Amino acid sequence: MTRLIFITENANKYKELQNYLKSRENSENSGISLEVIKPDTEINEIQSLNREEIVIHKLYEAMRVCQNLLTVKQEGEKEEEIWILVEDTSLCISKQGGFPGPFIKFFLQSVPLDNIGNENWGSEAQSYVNFAIGRVTHNEHWQNRLSVVKSFDGVINGYILNPRGTNGFGFDPIFRPNNINKTNAEMTLEEKARYNPRILAFQKVLDYLK
Repeated sequence: MTRLIFITENANKYKELQNYLKSRENSENSGISLEVIKPDTEINEIQSLNREEIVIHKLYEAMRVCQNLLTVKQEGEKEEEIWILVEDTSLCISKQGGFPGPFIKFFLQSVPLDNIGNENWGSEAQSYVNFAIGRVTHNEHWQNRLSVVKSFDGVINGYILNPRGTNGFGFDPIFRPNNINKTNAEMTLEEKARYNPRILAFQKVLDYLK
């Protein structure tokens, strides 16, 4: 069994991944268990427009912050396989030249969704999720370290609308994916999985680990 530990402050993101993994219990991904660690302190993020650079830096920061919460056990003569996982989300609005992009987290902390939706109504947009994973092993002093680091991304094209729906979180109420007349916040968890860049990126992670 491969342990995949998602380090995040957002329980909703873990819920989406866990729900998707459970829906595929009898598939080829059944050898992967998903766990979550909520860090005691906020993980520092670098300010950059390079999404891969952001999420890989975040992975090393998560490893540093959660070092004491990770334990690698021996399975007979082998170490169990443990990977940690972090995520970064972007919303690129065409009308804004691709902004706010990876800064959407900070926009949502200071600008009401109504304002974002009203100002950009009807604009094409892309919802991105970038994951970074790292395998946890020991160095010569039996301290945890990352021996392999990989990144994966997922993107869904859509449009910005005025807020609709009460499900979901983040910018779900203002983002309508292409080919469906619902915002993410109007969908069930199962519906959203079909239009969710988080799930697209997560499946790439699963394909790599299997």
